[in-house]
Amino acid sequence: MPATGARTLLCNGAQQALAVAVDLVDAAGVQMLVEPITYPGILDLCRRRNITPRAVASDEDGLLPEALERHLHALKAEGRRGAVYVMPTIHNPTTSTLPLTRRDAIVRLCRAYDAWILEDDVYAPLADEGLPALAQLAPERVFYVGSLSKIVSPGLRMGWLVVPPAFAAAAEAILASSTTTAAPLSCFLLVTWLEDRAVDTLMGALKQEAAARRALAETIFADTLPEVRIAGFHLWLPRPLPEADRLAADAQARGLLLLPPRSFALDGTEAAGVRLCLGPPPHAELERALRLFKRLATDASSQRANI
Repeated sequence: MPATGARTLLCNGAQQALAVAVDLVDAAGVQMLVEPITYPGILDLCRRRNITPRAVASDEDGLLPEALERHLHALKAEGRRGAVYVMPTIHNPTTSTLPLTRRDAIVRLCRAYDAWILEDDVYAPLADEGLPALAQLAPERVFYVGSLSKIVSPGLRMGWLVVPPAFAAAAEAILASSTTTAAPLSCFLLVTWLEDRAVDTLMGALKQEAAARRALAETIFADTLPEVRIAGFHLWLPRPLPEADRLAADAQARGLLLLPPRSFALDGTEAAGVRLCLGPPPHAELERALRLFKRLATDASSQRANI
């Protein structure tokens, strides 16, 4: 994504970049808009800042433009502006990727209602679609968050925030008041890997590994749980919140480590699901864990059908 150094901040991971973006739009007094099921990190940032986000409906392809327009229209009637948090490519946790038509529609609506966009694009390099970032379509109103931890190495806590030109000075001031800048040693390592093309090698290996783990998960779940969605390094099994809670508790009791379903759900949301990360374990251990989860999920589905 084209961006000048004047409006690009290097941060200690994407979460810090997202925190700076939230502080910037919160200072502008806007209403945060998020999907009902979304990344826990944005919900935690909102809670810690006493921000109450509004839920914008979504489907299997992501945020619904018609729902977004209703919210933006209501905010305009209140004399307020909106800030839309969106993860357009390989959404965490639902795995959805916004089609180009929806990207265009979201940008058009945010321009029409003068709303900001917080674009969390950390998984985009793992995707095959090659769709444009929202920040490419509307650089004047998008706060763009990226990271190396998902695409090069989890241990390299390097993230970046590209801000609209009008926010460059304020963004620098917020970053300076927290950690001053990203760790210089990490920056040096990044520059070295870019110059000797190690980044290309690492990204290629990581994408290949992600594809192999997705293929394993698809083989295990395709016959009995076709509703499972798989992308990037995680899978998502949609379930009503009470059932998702029970399934997650059963899985945790049998040694599977996963986030509670309520971590992803905005308060008051009943639609939910269970997310499994495919990344950390060795392949043999991952296969055992996936087969165990499949048995638990299949049993839960059978019990629901018999009620």
